Parts: sequence; C-alpha cells; structure tokens
Amino acid sequence: MANRELEPDLNPMNRELAAGRWQFAFVPFVVGICFYPAIFGEYVWDDTLILVDSARYRVADSLVSAVWSSFSLSPNYFRPLGVLSFVLELRFWGLGPLPPHLLNVALHALNSLLVALLFRRLKPSRPLSSLAAGLLYGLHPALLETVAFVSCRFDLLVCTWLLIFLLVDSLELESVAGKTAMAAGAFLMAALSKEMAVCMLLVLPLWHWAVVDPRSGGRQIFYRVAPAWAGAVLGGIFYLAFRFLALGQVLPQPGAGAINVRELLSHTLLIARSMATYATLVLWPFTSLSPLHVSPLPVPETDPWVWGEFGLCLVGGLFLVWWGIRSWRRPPPRAAFLVAAGIAGLAPVVNLLPLELGGGAIVAERFLTFPLTLLVMGVTLMATQLLSRRVGLLLLTLWLAGSVFTIRRTLPHWQDEESLWSWAVERAPGSPLGWTNLALEATRRGENARAIELSEKAIMLDPKNANALDNKGVALFHLGRVAEAEVLFRGATDLEPGNLLYWNNLAAVIRDQGRVEEAEQILFSRVLDRDPGFGLGHLNLGILYLQAQRPDLAEAHLVKAAQTLPPRELESQERLLGQARESRRWLKLGDAFLNRGDSKAAVAAFRRSHELGAPEPDFAVGLGAALVESGHWQEARVLLESAIRRHPKEARLWNNLGMLELREKRLLAAKEMFLKAMALAPEWDGPRHNLALLERLPGGRP
Repeated sequence: MANRELEPDLNPMNRELAAGRWQFAFVPFVVGICFYPAIFGEYVWDDTLILVDSARYRVADSLVSAVWSSFSLSPNYFRPLGVLSFVLELRFWGLGPLPPHLLNVALHALNSLLVALLFRRLKPSRPLSSLAAGLLYGLHPALLETVAFVSCRFDLLVCTWLLIFLLVDSLELESVAGKTAMAAGAFLMAALSKEMAVCMLLVLPLWHWAVVDPRSGGRQIFYRVAPAWAGAVLGGIFYLAFRFLALGQVLPQPGAGAINVRELLSHTLLIARSMATYATLVLWPFTSLSPLHVSPLPVPETDPWVWGEFGLCLVGGLFLVWWGIRSWRRPPPRAAFLVAAGIAGLAPVVNLLPLELGGGAIVAERFLTFPLTLLVMGVTLMATQLLSRRVGLLLLTLWLAGSVFTIRRTLPHWQDEESLWSWAVERAPGSPLGWTNLALEATRRGENARAIELSEKAIMLDPKNANALDNKGVALFHLGRVAEAEVLFRGATDLEPGNLLYWNNLAAVIRDQGRVEEAEQILFSRVLDRDPGFGLGHLNLGILYLQAQRPDLAEAHLVKAAQTLPPRELESQERLLGQARESRRWLKLGDAFLNRGDSKAAVAAFRRSHELGAPEPDFAVGLGAALVESGHWQEARVLLESAIRRHPKEARLWNNLGMLELREKRLLAAKEMFLKAMALAPEWDGPRHNLALLERLPGGRP
C-alpha cells in the first residue's frame, strides 16, 4: 500500500480557528442577501428633497463648491464626505435610485464585517463568537432604516470610520506616531461624515476600560491608550479648522426647531423616554419599528408610562454600574463597559440637548447605527461568558430567524413614499408628519380630493403645520379653487416666511386670478432675489410671461428653469418652452413693439421668429417694417425684394416695399408697388389707404 500522509483531526479550538478564515466573507454575504431587496427601492422622505428636488447636488457648478459647504438641510451641518458620495453618484449614474441604495447596503455589510473583525480582536480565542457579533449587528432590524433610507449615508459612513478608529486602537504597532496618525485620519473621516463622531470622546474612556487590563502598569497603559486619544484630538482639531474654513463658524448656530423644555423634571422625563425607546428598539425590534417615534411634548408628568420608563432607566443604570464594578478586576474585555460605551454613543441623540426631528418625533432608529456596534459586542461577550455553547447557539438562531423575518416583512414599507407614509400613519397616527407627507404624495399623483382630506387631518393635529397648509393649497389650486388656495398659501408664508416654495405657490394663484404685477413682484422679491437658481420660480415666471404675451421673457426664464428643476417638472417646462418658441408668438410680439414705437426690439423679435421657422412672407413683412422704422432702409429693400422673388403673389410684401419707396421719396415706384398690392388683394384696404396718402403728397399725382 502506498504511503499516504494522514491529516490530523482538528480539535474544537482548531475548528474554530479554521472557521475564522471564512467568517469574514460569510458575514457581509449574509447581510447583503438579507437586505438585497432594498436596492430596488425608490427615493423616500429626505432623499427626494436632497437628491431630486434640490439642484444643489444635481447641477453643482463644481465638485468643490458642492462638497465644501454646509449640507443642504441645515447651515450647521458640515458633512463633505457623505455629500461627496451623493455628488459622484449623481454625476456618474444620474438620478436612478439603485446605485445609492446599493452603496448603502454595501456600507452596512462592511460595517457588519468590521464589527466581526473588532470582536475578533477582543476575543481571538472565540472566532465563532465574532461571527455571531457580526451577524447580530448586520441583521438587527433596528438598522433597517439606515440601510433602506439613502439619506442615512452619513450614519453609515460615520459608523465605518469610527469602527476603523477602534480597530486602529486595538492594533499592536511599534510606531506610536504611525498609530496616532492612523487614528487621527480615521477620526477626521468620521467627523467629516457626520457630527455625531463627537460621541467618541465619551465612548473612548469606556472602551479603554473594557479592553485594557488595569494590572498592566501605568506606563504600559499610557502607551496603550495615548495614540487613540492623541488621534482623536488631532482629528478633531483638523475637522474644526476645515469647518471654519468652509462655513466661517465652529459652533453651530441656535436652531429654530429645538424642543422647548422649560423645566428640569420635564427634560429628565424626556431623556428617560428617549432612552427607553432606544432600549426597546435594541432589545425587542420585532414589533417596535416605525419611521416615527413620537411623544407628547412636553412629556406629561402624570403619564404612568413615562415614570415606568424612568424607573427602568434608573434600574438599568444601577445594574450596569454594579456589573462594571464587579467585573473591573477581571481580564479584559469586559462586557459591562462595552454596553456602557454603546449607551454613551447615544448621548448626542437622547435629548440631553433637546432637539426636534419633525412631527413630534423624539428619537430616530438611524441614530443607533454606531452605538449598536458596541452594544452588540457587549451582549455577545456577556453571552459567551454566561451561556453554554448549545444554549447560546439556540438563542442566536432564534434571534436571527426573527430578525430576518422582521426585515423582509418591513422592507416593503420603505419601497416608496406611499408605502412609507401609509405605514407611518398606522404606527404613529398622532403625528402630523405622516399625514402631511402622505398628502404630498397624493398631490404628486393627482389625487387632489384625497390630498385635501389627508392635509386636513394633519392640520387638525397641528394647526400651525405650514407644509399641510401648502399641500392642501396645491390640491385646491389643481381643482381650480384658487381663491381658497390663496388663503392657505398666505397662511403658510406667515408661518414660514423664509420658505421659497410657499411664496412661489402664492404667486401662482395670484397670477391665475389675473393679478400679474403682484405675482411678478412676489416672484422677484420673495423668491428669486433670495435664490436666483430656484427653478420653480423661473417656471412660474415663464407661465406668467406667456400669459402676458411676452415670449421673450418667458423663454429666458424657462431656459433657466430647466437647469435646476426637479425632473418631474421638466415635462411641463418643455411644453411651456415649446409654446414660448412658437413663431406666431414672436410675430405678434414684433407687431406689439412696432405699435409702441420700439423698432429695435421689434427687429429682434422678428429675427427670432425667423429662427423659429416663421413663414417667410410673415417674417419678411414684419422685419421689413421694423427695419424701415429703424432706418435700415437698404437692408429692408434687400429683404423685401428677395422675399418677393420667392412669393410674388404676397400683397403685403409689395405694400411694404411701397412704403419703403415712399420713405425714399420714390413716389412713382411707390405707387407701382401699392397698385400691385391692390391687384393681388383687392379686399385689403391697406394699399388703397397708402395710395391715397401718396396722392396727397406734393408730386404724388403724375
């Protein structure tokens, strides 16, 4: 028998190490497969506002001007890295939603892989546990919003770079300077992705308490933690410098939409409710998902639920402190401090500084994107310490099965605006935001009666809801009820005088009531003076000038409108531009200028009519008359004689040539032209009148 080398049997530890070689491909693969349907979704919510309706990133003059400025939704947001990804997608792939959705899914899969890698650094002896951590994070249903909502790109990117920052911190490198530089670069990229990167300053000490052994000695601990701290400080300084250069400010300006929390108790209860909502999303996401998590504001002190939430937060905090003290002398990593680090990562978004997310919402699921990485690692570590492998595997299987089921059941709600906001009003019927956005979608679909009904529900919940007033006004306008629409648009402008769209809509209803000068004044002073590139304002002016028989002004504004209009408005713009470029309109405009004595403008109008295909006799008659009036007699003669050679039976050409001869005092030639015109059009009084005029002149009779 031939000798054959026998492969040794793998013991359990070796099998785990072997598994670790493929798990890092398995985690993103499973996450990608689970979230695959998300790439076929449409733009929803702020996606449409940022990428479609606004021209800021679609038609940016330059990449630098688009990226190196405040984010379009707020002058306080400086997020050039996320904005850069949007601008590049729009330039290379246009407005199609598939590439942005695909990148969101890819980034989430990458973050899941980074969680697995980071946990592997914490527990190198348990590679299958790192697989569990990556899957628990990647398939957590609370992150569905982050993946399916393109505007959450900032949350995905800041999570990516903060995880890289922690990975750098976990590396054992000989060069302290190199490790510091890598940490600084990662933190800078995180800060340039989203301001929430600042949470790392709270997370980092808890992270180090979780992963650094206090028995190592002071000097060794210092060299272990110093590069990360130095990197965070350096990265933060560079970010603040870039922010100042781009925005001219370091600290954010006070926001007008902040929740007004007047008393300490009310503020404390708001924080407790926020924390309890996040805890519910983390611990039981299967029935708690919603696009809107709302609460009455201020939080009612008589609500027993909020006191229960406060009690749970207090008990949970005390348990975490007890757990941390108990595990302090144990070898790292320590689960209690990882969980505490995850909670610290939520500090910017639990209303410590009260904020308003719209529609009464107090928290958002997307804010869990980074904190959940630490919470998952803490829970996974705790499970490896407390549970047997069989029990742990059973619980993991059940959780992941429930997660996949919840994700696939919930993803369709994020496929389009109608699905999202129908789900929103079902989950949070007391919030006006869902009804408002559902009404907006109804107006876009032309369902005006339904839009009015939905807007009225939003207004009942919030009488000062300017968006709802505007939506109802748009629906009434489309139904021809312009006077009622005007009242609503005026109400919206009173509530939000800085909103250009409301003023534009008000100008439209005023225009349709025949008050052209008032509408024109609003469009210039309230809309285009504030934003010269506002496409809908130019479109509105184009319509106004078409109605006023000024195709020259209409064409100019409609061309400007095309540069910045949302795509859904381009069909209307092209139709209107076609009307503005009808040659008959320019012929009438030329006649109007001639009647007003503006021969120079008449010449330009008639020349434009020729460019737009006006019949030669019509064009030559008008331009010839305008050239005569402006003193360009020789050019007029060449034009008229050339046209007569091609159209010898056109009486108007002979008549106008006669007028030119009359101007040049060639009376016999003029008379001949008038007689020719009379013979060709005996029913026309013009040549007969001109001939009578000629005969009254000295020498007019032979």
